[in-house]
Amino acid sequence: MGIKVVYLDMPCRVKGFVLGNDDGTHTIFINAKLNFEQQVKVYNHELQHIKHNDIERDDVDALELVRHGI
Repeated sequence: MGIKVVYLDMPCRVKGFVLGNDDGTHTIFINAKLNFEQQVKVYNHELQHIKHNDIERDDVDALELVRHGI
């Protein structure tokens, strides 16, 4: 499983997200403004989305509510 991690300055309300790439790999984007512990938490959160194949789902907002209680 190929995963690239990119750290970007994003609005504070955005902690991170994951995108599937055309070659079957994934890129996890993490807010660079977060501290290390928060970045690790976001990475693990996005990794779970990859493992559960959530990238293919259209109902991302509903998925976050149900799976993560967000």
